[in-house]
Amino acid sequence: MPRHHHRFVVPLLCALGLVVSIVAIPEPAAAQPVFRIAGPDRYTTAALISGQFAPSGAPVFIASGENYPDAIAAGWISGVAGFPVLLVRRDSIPTVTQNELARLAPPGIYVLGGTAAVSDAVFAQLGQPGVAVIRLAGADRYATAAEIANNFAAPAMVVSQPTVLVASGTDFADAMVAGAAGAVYGGLPLLLVPPNGPLSLPVVNALTTLAGAGYVNIAIMGGPAEVSPAVEAALAGLGFAVARVPGLNAYERSVAIWLFLPPAAYDVVVTTGENWPDGLAGALFTGQAQAAGITANQNVMVLTRTACVPGVVAAGIAAAAPSRITILGGNAAVSPAVEAGTVCP
Repeated sequence: MPRHHHRFVVPLLCALGLVVSIVAIPEPAAAQPVFRIAGPDRYTTAALISGQFAPSGAPVFIASGENYPDAIAAGWISGVAGFPVLLVRRDSIPTVTQNELARLAPPGIYVLGGTAAVSDAVFAQLGQPGVAVIRLAGADRYATAAEIANNFAAPAMVVSQPTVLVASGTDFADAMVAGAAGAVYGGLPLLLVPPNGPLSLPVVNALTTLAGAGYVNIAIMGGPAEVSPAVEAALAGLGFAVARVPGLNAYERSVAIWLFLPPAAYDVVVTTGENWPDGLAGALFTGQAQAAGITANQNVMVLTRTACVPGVVAAGIAAAAPSRITILGGNAAVSPAVEAGTVCP
């Protein structure tokens, strides 16, 4: 595959200067309507996010609510195609999830992850008459993410950028925002990698398949501590043009990844970068809320600390000029101080 830079990667190499300029002028966003989608637990929050949308006849993703990798790995296709992500326990289906499945009446269900994540008993319970249930699973989180990409990645010519997003499989924050960005950028697949490698055969095979479909770039969401230089070199060795989304931490990167959108006003989805449950289904809202008439503008997802908004994020929100901010999670995850726009010292 030819190695050449595409318009997604070239700005990526220049964006650090933009991030520095944002950090230099932190300011709270002007007052906008703030909405909160929150339930008493992660299962209810995921169902409430799904419940924002009318039943569409689309399939549904079912993933474990007891760990994050499988749900996050499906965020990019959930957000671009409108497939809700609902959560289950390994050995049972919460009532709130059952109720949302009944409302949606999906023609098919994709169960993400192996039996260690979602048991065969739950799989069987999901198989109601007229509902096709398919398990997408690999030997580990990396192989499962690769399996999702293998099943849903479109040819590169139909997405906005021929780019594969890569994030650490052991750090939820970067991967969660990358999944939402993959949706907004038109369906860029997300693969997970171990921080220090090696790249497993399923990941290499998925990348080879994506290369054959026309993907020429890789954007790494994470610094050297999250995705090591050795892994970066291994990715480049497969023939891709590789660049990193700039930023010293996940909060900065959650702003930087959106700098490649055309200039416009964007509404904002905010979730905590300190824990993962509330953001698991957030890519659906980020990708689909404008089309559903819920928000006036396309949405972007950013991360916040629980107690206050990092300065870079506050400035990024101000630059987006949102008409609405949507918080995912309750007060314990995203405090009233964040809702009020309090910037971290």
